[in-house]
Amino acid sequence: MEDILEMAKEKNVPVIMSTLVSNLKDQPPFISIKSEKYPPAGKIYKQAETFLNSGNIKTADSLFRFAKDLDGLRFRAPEELNQVIKSLCKRFKLPLVDADSAFNEVSPGNIVGSNLMTDHLHPTLKGYMLIGKLFFKKMKEADLIPSSTPVKLSDPVQDSITVSNFKFTRLDSVMAEDKIKLLKNDWPFVTSETKIPAAALLNNKSIIDSFAVLVLKDKITWEEAHRKLAEYFLSRKDINSFLAEMDALIAQYPFVVEYYDYITNVLIRIKNYGKAYAYLKAGYEIKPNAFKTKWLGTIDLYNNKLDSAEKYFKESLELDNNDAQIWYNLAGVYVRRNNYKAALERVNKALSLNPGYAEAINLQRQLQNAVGRNN
Repeated sequence: MEDILEMAKEKNVPVIMSTLVSNLKDQPPFISIKSEKYPPAGKIYKQAETFLNSGNIKTADSLFRFAKDLDGLRFRAPEELNQVIKSLCKRFKLPLVDADSAFNEVSPGNIVGSNLMTDHLHPTLKGYMLIGKLFFKKMKEADLIPSSTPVKLSDPVQDSITVSNFKFTRLDSVMAEDKIKLLKNDWPFVTSETKIPAAALLNNKSIIDSFAVLVLKDKITWEEAHRKLAEYFLSRKDINSFLAEMDALIAQYPFVVEYYDYITNVLIRIKNYGKAYAYLKAGYEIKPNAFKTKWLGTIDLYNNKLDSAEKYFKESLELDNNDAQIWYNLAGVYVRRNNYKAALERVNKALSLNPGYAEAINLQRQLQNAVGRNN
């Protein structure tokens, strides 16, 4: 480790180190060994619980850590390792993130447990978010963030925006919960005698539960589960839930243009043009096509954004100049600008492609009268 830090220093590579965090309060020792030198880990753990219940937090914390270090199955880092990390930071003048202290500070009783840890050492989503915040704060303190115009939002507000826009659904939560249940229903958390059958452990009461189980059994992929659940919600006309599942897919696979096209077709079909526009625009930025440009222009025309509508219609014609509807819609742009001659040229083109286009025939008649009067 020292060699790596020496190399980073020579190459001027910024390094931030962090103390390690373990589940102290809610993870009993996996293996309690009797020895002449040390008491059994399980005994110390029970003493820690007693002191915690009596409100003696300092002693409880010390005993929980001692029990962890006495665990015969060394799955959690010993306390000595955090001392080594702190020593290295001091020696090499490195910024230190004290995640261990931070986790305990925000935990009930100031001792970290299942509130921020999924098992013996892996943080929960909130735990990982806390680690991210700690590192970001330390990066700012060490002046490692690229200079830019300051955002006029406080860090807590930015955090809340990030969380509210984090694209995961109840399906993701159930899959995560089920995975943790299965993980903690196996060695070293339980013995073969206390292991619960998976069928009894996992919920299968709803459509979401059933898809989660299928993913865990490798019957379908994560992507298929979200797609099928989106179709299920769509069949029930639950558009918000449909969009939530599709948004999760887009967040994971942002360059799959078929997702954007599928969503916009659904939203246009139910005439939800406001929401459709956002997906059309996002898909357009990845891969423009005649469909996207036509509908972006159509919605802009409806909202009287004539310059933008004209741009999209012209772009759409470059991709497909045989679509009568695009010519008709472009004529509408010139009508609103009172340029009846240009509008008539476009509507004539629409009728040359589709002579039975009723709306175009009606508009042609009106424009011919308007152009005739102007002449």
